[in-house]
Amino acid sequence: MTTAIWWIRRDLRLVDNHALNAACLESDQVVPVFILDDRLFHSQYVGAKRKAFLYEGLRRLDENLRQNGGYLVVRRGEPIAELSRLVHKNQVEAIFAEMDFTPFARRRDLEISRHLPVRWINGAVIHPPGSVTKADGTPYIVKFSITRV
Repeated sequence: MTTAIWWIRRDLRLVDNHALNAACLESDQVVPVFILDDRLFHSQYVGAKRKAFLYEGLRRLDENLRQNGGYLVVRRGEPIAELSRLVHKNQVEAIFAEMDFTPFARRRDLEISRHLPVRWINGAVIHPPGSVTKADGTPYIVKFSITRV
């Protein structure tokens, strides 16, 4: 029996979720995991309302998973450490996660890819950054100016 982790980051849906779908297609058992990363969770950009919104989304996701015979695994800490523990504990063969394009996420995900069997899935975007270019390979640039009235 093959086991995979569905590493949930932004997309808390069960329906039309590309990473979840890929994990289910390639594995017999899927462990849904959300990691509360303290580096993000305690940043200046995360306030009480954003945390409440996240907690409600996680509660609903767990409720939906339980209705389908599963449950959500929630961990707090550095993603690489938490994922490593879960990979070894559950004999996981692959981790499926949707790509994230913020500079922080790119650095984090590159480091995790060096140590763990992650399969990055295009999910929440039609065209990933850098995939739409001009004939010469350079990106399109939109120039604008702000006029004060």
